[in-house]
Amino acid sequence: MSRTKKTRGFLIALLLSVAVAFTIAFSFSGCEYDNSGNSNGQAETPETPDESETQGDKWKTNYNLPDSDGVKVKLLEIYGSEEKMFWLQQNRVVRMACPQNDTYISLDFMFEPIAYAKTVFEDCVAEFNEVFSVINPHYKFRINYAPSEEDFESEHSVRVSTVTAFSKPNTLGTAAHNYSGDYIRNGWIRLREDVSDDGSKILSVFKHELMHLLGAGDAYNNPEATKDTIMQGYAVSGPFSFSVSDVAFLDALYRNPDIGYSDKYIKNYIQSYAANNIYTYSKNEKIIYKTAVSGVKDIAEQVRNAGYVSEQTEDVIAALSDGWAFDGDFGKQNVRFTELTPVAENENTVYYSGSFDVDENKYWHGTRKFGSNMSSSMGIKYTDYGSGILFAMPNGTANATFFVKSGDYVFAFHRAGSFVSLSALKPELLRIYKVE
Repeated sequence: MSRTKKTRGFLIALLLSVAVAFTIAFSFSGCEYDNSGNSNGQAETPETPDESETQGDKWKTNYNLPDSDGVKVKLLEIYGSEEKMFWLQQNRVVRMACPQNDTYISLDFMFEPIAYAKTVFEDCVAEFNEVFSVINPHYKFRINYAPSEEDFESEHSVRVSTVTAFSKPNTLGTAAHNYSGDYIRNGWIRLREDVSDDGSKILSVFKHELMHLLGAGDAYNNPEATKDTIMQGYAVSGPFSFSVSDVAFLDALYRNPDIGYSDKYIKNYIQSYAANNIYTYSKNEKIIYKTAVSGVKDIAEQVRNAGYVSEQTEDVIAALSDGWAFDGDFGKQNVRFTELTPVAENENTVYYSGSFDVDENKYWHGTRKFGSNMSSSMGIKYTDYGSGILFAMPNGTANATFFVKSGDYVFAFHRAGSFVSLSALKPELLRIYKVE
């Protein structure tokens, strides 16, 4: 059969397959994005299993999956009753076939995400790989940003594409697929275009749709279902990561009968998953902001255009002669700083100063007008994104500001864009301060 006919046949079958929609189940008005998760973005090191908890590597030649009756028993244990379950197919266990011979489940992207978005998509995939490395390492996921028609023909191909809009305005994504018996094959995830520009939506929607292709249904369609699952509808407060019940669900459907860990070890792994999880909104936000600030390439030009007296400007540029780098320990102790001297001083000039009080988690923003000995200051909470990046919003969201320290200077960058508007994210030099 020709490739054209195969592709046409696939599309026809796809239109007849089940397409599961991911909808917005929350009002955006007046809400804030959740920045929950482990504060430093790191998980505790999982306890290494002892010899009594391992069973060797027989799993490597076993491609069988748990039988359907056993899966249903486990799901009853997880959710408590059939009324609380959310299946992809009601009372029927459907799932991806087990890949063999080190074959990957290939997420074949039919569009090119921007670099920031790629970082978040790849972290999503890393979470799936983390879980399956424990329950069934035959399932390995990877992103292919340049797929060929031959790649699409694989039963383990999952196409990922974007659409301008869906027929239902609140739909953010869908997951279509074919069946071969009880096995899901040739999936196709479609995302609304704005999803790939919003880190929070990538974390939530992309994982949700891929879970559909692994056999999970929509929890938001079942009022009895747990709220603590990636299968709830997208909301600005999450979910952004797998819950304990999500990992338990995957374990019930996919655990290799000969996996090299004991029941006790896997049970402990699942129960402690949420506490140890590193695939969080918080971690991704920190990585993206560190990438943005450390990636400033025209810093010398921005310093020259900042409007400070030439002697101080040249001192700053000389301090940056070895390249743009900042102090990773900034934010570990209190610090005070005063803005450099503007070139043009007049009655409209305002002089700025600042300080970070680590113990109180407060940034003190000081101002003094030209010709006056009087100054004022206000204290506001700040966020420590780690790696020496502090963030505060003096006088409101219009003044979203990153603070970093390099040598004897503190640089304040206006944050254009954000984690939820990735394409607009760009730090722009706002002020330069000298450490007191």
